[in-house]
Amino acid sequence: ISDPNSNNNSASDTDPVTPRVVRLFKTWSGAIANDAVSLTITGTVAGDVASAVAGSSSAPSTTVNASANARVGATINLTEAFTTGLAANYTSVLTCVKDTGGTAVTVTSSGLTGSITMPGDSNVTCTYTNTRKTFGITLSKTWTNAITANAVNLTITGGSGATGGTSIAPSTTTVATATGTAGNTITLTEAFTTGSAANYNTALVCLKTSDSSAVTVNGSGLSRTITMPND
Repeated sequence: ISDPNSNNNSASDTDPVTPRVVRLFKTWSGAIANDAVSLTITGTVAGDVASAVAGSSSAPSTTVNASANARVGATINLTEAFTTGLAANYTSVLTCVKDTGGTAVTVTSSGLTGSITMPGDSNVTCTYTNTRKTFGITLSKTWTNAITANAVNLTITGGSGATGGTSIAPSTTTVATATGTAGNTITLTEAFTTGSAANYNTALVCLKTSDSSAVTVNGSGLSRTITMPND
């Protein structure tokens, strides 16, 4: 059988694009033990990912990575979600690199979800790094109707890099300082070195530097605690 109009025939051979593999890992820095997240990889539209396997991570170092086959050119979403603990206690950074050559893959982040455009020349490894937030603590002292030359030592425990302070009535004070980690219990203490605490009513007030809002103080007497805020 012959085709009387062979000029109108056409044929094409389209080779499918092999999907690439993306893996999502997790690291912690200064984490609260047993804080935990789930790790997931999703596509933006149907067919962007296949064979997706969810992962998880528990601080300080136990991680099962997430993985998926990703369509080249697709927008791939990489998400961590806290299942134990508070995301607000951490600064979260997502980085991605090509397995071939180790060059960086651009990440667009929004909260605990980041996205990449899947490259065609390499599989990709991504890592969320959560670093616990730290803030400075200052403990000062004021006196009202004090006995001249009464004196106290000021100390901060539960943080790092602590330096002690002193105060001599009526108004000579060297503050105590330390660095506190979000979520940690911080103990603030004054101890009389001259005079008697029994001669005074003692109050401890703590304020956030960021907005001057109050931080809850727990306990009584000359040694009290706060939970270090995350903002």
